[in-house]
Amino acid sequence: MSIEIISKVLKLDVKPSSCKFVLVALANCANDEDSTCYPSVKYLCEATSQDRKTVLENLKKLKNMGLISDTGNRKGFTGQVIVYKIITENFTANSAENGTIKQSKNRNSTENGTVPKFPPNSPVFPVKESRFSHETVPKTGHGNVNEPSLEPSIETSVLKTTQKNKKTEKTFTEYEDDCLQNGVDLIPESSEPMVLAGKLGLDGEMMELFWDEFYAAHTAPASKSFTKKQACWLKTISVYMRKNYFKIWDFDRATGEAYLTSTGKSLAKIRSAA
Repeated sequence: MSIEIISKVLKLDVKPSSCKFVLVALANCANDEDSTCYPSVKYLCEATSQDRKTVLENLKKLKNMGLISDTGNRKGFTGQVIVYKIITENFTANSAENGTIKQSKNRNSTENGTVPKFPPNSPVFPVKESRFSHETVPKTGHGNVNEPSLEPSIETSVLKTTQKNKKTEKTFTEYEDDCLQNGVDLIPESSEPMVLAGKLGLDGEMMELFWDEFYAAHTAPASKSFTKKQACWLKTISVYMRKNYFKIWDFDRATGEAYLTSTGKSLAKIRSAA
């Protein structure tokens, strides 16, 4: 624990406050010599009373602010815990006159952290600038479940850790950690699930509801899917979409257009009330 770093962090006006709380927890684990620390995500969740998704989002925000960095080293029993360095010299450099740390804009970051924010009630996904492709996501028809055609470079560029090799099989939370570590969205703009969403004519609300259910099913320790490992999670997400696993949408037989089922509407009400 570094009292000096904690003292400096407490003087910062980092927004949001949940993000500052994570930084305080990191400082609580840092050493005075090089300002490094390697608390597990589980520890950060317990120390800040935040869920895993929120902690990961805040870690990414702190990296975007230039307040922490991934040293590239790994520690812990599994040898997979990220070693962070708290960049104390940026406490002043990145602060405004009133001491507020302003988050730097990252073209791959969204309000939801590593996940693209889908616009509500829009059947066509607007394409933001992506590190993988500058092409738009095509909408080729409603209810079309044909395998989307992808550029080979997309699959290989998204994450090398998702190659079809048993040695690279990971749980979803491990995949999420890799995305955070590499600054990659969980569902990149040009990836298979996004292309498939356009083909099926799914709007932003449907995809938000789908993502909430998929994420919860694979990050809850009590869930059967929590320990499942996959070589490519983007393909797994696409399979769930094709099978309409959570029964969130259906297609009008006359027009072929997607619409929310009673299950989807119920989930939407719960989401809006949260």
